[in-house]
Amino acid sequence: MTLRWTHLGAGLGGLGALGVAPYLAGIGMLSALGWPWDDLRPGLAWAFWQVRDLPEYAPYATRIRWGGGLGLALAPLGWATAVAVVWWRRRRHGPSHAPVFARASALAPIWPDASSARLPDDASALIVAPDYPRAADALWPALRTLPTPLLIVDIDGALYAATAGWRATLGPVRCIAPLGEGTPWNPLAAACHAEGLDPDAVRTLVDGWYATGTPLMTSLVGLAFRALLGVVNDTLRHAGDSSRPAPGDLARLAHTPLRRAALDHLATRPGLTANTQADLTAWRRADDDTLDAIERHLRPPLAAFLAPERDTSTRGTAVRLEGTVFLTVPYRRRADVVPLLNALLGHYRHPPTVVVHGLDLLPPLPHVSRLLATAVSMHRLLDMHGKDADRFARRFRFVTWQGPGQRADTDNEIEALGAYLSAHGHHGKRLAADAFRTALQRLRARQHAVVSPALWPPVRCRVATCRPPTPTTPRPHHEGEPMKRPLSIAALLASLATLQTKDAHAWPIVYDAPARAIPSKVVSLGPHRFRLPMNVFDGQDGYNPEGTVILLALRWPTLEALPMGVNYHDINEDFISTIRIAVTYFSRLSDEQARDFLRHNIHPGSGADRFTREDPADNLELRLKGDAHHGLTPYYLDTERLKAYYSKEFGPQSPAVTNADDWGEDWYVRMDDRGIPLTHISCTTRLRPDGVAIIDHRPVDDVPARSRATCTHQFILPQYKALVSVDYLRVMLPDWKRMEDRVIAILRNAEVVE
Repeated sequence: MTLRWTHLGAGLGGLGALGVAPYLAGIGMLSALGWPWDDLRPGLAWAFWQVRDLPEYAPYATRIRWGGGLGLALAPLGWATAVAVVWWRRRRHGPSHAPVFARASALAPIWPDASSARLPDDASALIVAPDYPRAADALWPALRTLPTPLLIVDIDGALYAATAGWRATLGPVRCIAPLGEGTPWNPLAAACHAEGLDPDAVRTLVDGWYATGTPLMTSLVGLAFRALLGVVNDTLRHAGDSSRPAPGDLARLAHTPLRRAALDHLATRPGLTANTQADLTAWRRADDDTLDAIERHLRPPLAAFLAPERDTSTRGTAVRLEGTVFLTVPYRRRADVVPLLNALLGHYRHPPTVVVHGLDLLPPLPHVSRLLATAVSMHRLLDMHGKDADRFARRFRFVTWQGPGQRADTDNEIEALGAYLSAHGHHGKRLAADAFRTALQRLRARQHAVVSPALWPPVRCRVATCRPPTPTTPRPHHEGEPMKRPLSIAALLASLATLQTKDAHAWPIVYDAPARAIPSKVVSLGPHRFRLPMNVFDGQDGYNPEGTVILLALRWPTLEALPMGVNYHDINEDFISTIRIAVTYFSRLSDEQARDFLRHNIHPGSGADRFTREDPADNLELRLKGDAHHGLTPYYLDTERLKAYYSKEFGPQSPAVTNADDWGEDWYVRMDDRGIPLTHISCTTRLRPDGVAIIDHRPVDDVPARSRATCTHQFILPQYKALVSVDYLRVMLPDWKRMEDRVIAILRNAEVVE
């Protein structure tokens, strides 16, 4: 029998009653004899009891017996009454004050191996910690023992570097990186063979990529997907190419206007199998409105593979997935992980256990039968899933919430835990009680509360940990060099591009303006004068009479001016392809001040207020320095530090905190040997997708994205004492140096020498 605090209290109370009883017996005897209580002393009752039979005390013997007996029985009787009342109340009404936390033994039904952190065979769990390093510490014991098959979603390869040695002792280990920066993996390879397509593998891909629409639309889109995949596979086989179709091939084909003329053209391609012909015939039977709907639904899951690096990283032959598979996801491309994870899950005959470190950093993932995940914010996870938050919460049998409990967003986190329980229909309101809120806030480091709908009250226990992994990391298994796009597929896409369809606006724009001389204009920039062609100016107001500003517009990727008479605001492709340039003369700064101007972008000046000096968004030293990127040094916004700072300044519910992941900016800087910035580029935070894909060297809007990621690029022209500011899409960032050189060349070649 386990000793409870109530049992211990009752025992100590009984001992106390026995100790007090002789004093009460003495008081009873003195009261019965009518003597004052001043004579009370230790041993008085015993002394009276010994002399009660003497002749001189015979007249008082009865009173001594009754007074002493009643006093002696008073304390034990009071103790027995109290115990009986407490027992009766607990028997009838339950405990008057339920304990805040249950005993650790209560975990046995839902988590038998909690002491070793071994996950139950049929359960999913979520680890919520104050920061990601502590969450990883709580994850190590499970990764040491989880059986295969195991699929680990690994941001920037951190888990592979730390635990692959452990996993190698349990079976094969494979690391793939279909989003770049590692070993390529082709999600379509297993579905394509020399004889045709594997219908089961294709059906699995369709179920994973197109399961959100109506059953009818899902069926039609699945038919179109199978038809296009068959066209690509048959084209490769007919050309004698042994390579497998890649998602990039399918994406480019899907992003051409797939109207009836295009489908008729595809049906005439040589080498198509009977199954592919049948799928194209069924697709062509749809009416025009249905064809448009199929086209809209077919493109979004494939859009992520249009980027050149992602296209290269998803080419290759079929790979056998067994043992432990690490899916490496670069942090800046984590928004594109969902289609790949869906494809990976479809390759398993038996559902694997999926481990995700940093679930709140990724978009909503597909449902898996067994998930072990970590996060820093339960509140952010539920908010991210929106109306599907309850369904997401019901994935997890239990949640562990780590201390220390005093955090900037503790109230939101406790409310999120209550919402998790409410989604299961148990105990949600009870967790929000003041007693539990206070108890969770008092959790210490290395403690966590285990919260589960099958467990009330929650259990507080120590976090199971183990020594950091030390085994040697196995060498990654490489499948060879990434393959290039096959020539036969390039020819297929080129043949489609020659079609004249009714939707002419969907094709690349060709300007047929007759050749003519372009008028020019002499404009001033401080003491300097330039003769520039009129079509290079950004609109009619491309310069000001004061000679302090020149506004230019160039078309990417050629970095040439648009033809005369073309307004880039009229056509979306022109609008998103145009880079806007402002050249501003420093009329009030000295030459030295002008050269040092960009320093103010990254370091608050001596006259800045306290808020600006402490704001992580305005200080280079408070940002996260990254590896060299396109010849620039990135300084990423530390969003967790920013949220903590704004929570302190404005409160945890302020828009500055809740929207920090959306509005922040990352910096890319180039400095000289003296630490003076030469180039400063501020881009939309890496937490948001590009919103634009580059297809055949032209930008195309990514339909699912709500906005486009942009950059503001600034550099100094000391020879003109001027600041150049360039605005363009983030996908054009690799061309930053070419843009600088182009602006310098335009001004140098146009300068008028007196």
